[in-house]
Amino acid sequence: MPHMKHLLRTTWALVFAAVAVAAVDPIPADLARIESAAEAGFDAALAADAAQAATASAAIAKSWAAYRARAVRDRVPDDAVVSVDAALAEVERATAANAPAPALARTFNSISAPLARFYAVYRPPVPPALLDLDHLGRELIIDARVADMPRARADLVRLCGRWAAFRARVMAVGGGKKSAATMDAALARARAAIEANDATALAHAALAETEVVDVIEKLFAGRARHGAD
Repeated sequence: MPHMKHLLRTTWALVFAAVAVAAVDPIPADLARIESAAEAGFDAALAADAAQAATASAAIAKSWAAYRARAVRDRVPDDAVVSVDAALAEVERATAANAPAPALARTFNSISAPLARFYAVYRPPVPPALLDLDHLGRELIIDARVADMPRARADLVRLCGRWAAFRARVMAVGGGKKSAATMDAALARARAAIEANDATALAHAALAETEVVDVIEKLFAGRARHGAD
């Protein structure tokens, strides 16, 4: 099930922490906590677990309060910082209002939307572009949940654009060709599902996309641990 994904995978926070020694500057712990809590909140929202969603919201707020000044100091783009300010306010509002599961999940995912730009500042060995692919895959999961095919079509265009820009890097890493083919197939299935107005098939394709992102991130993390360029 999509809402159990964070229990079955290595979270972004752990992946980046595992290879932090190879980074020019380690990922700040509070930034990693924000990313992890945003994904946990997304999963909790889709599971209609109000208590866990509230816990995730509070965790994001605490870590953002601790990290925000450093983000500015480290020259994270101003619009990215403002985006998290706005997204957090919406998460807190939606959580307090016990918003419907898809809407609440979307607010948590909005926290994730600019995080690749934060991570890029610290030049981690696991490419921040993968955060964009993960975020957009989760958007498709929500689109499928509410059967919003026009929005799914727009989200898929964005996702395919991100993938097209990143695909060559995946192909160049050990094991990447197989993962690239798997991603291509998942996106093709998503496209077909949207054209067929099949929300169930779209949900499966979107989940497959997020799962292959997990595999790709591990390929890059493994390369970093072995000291590859």
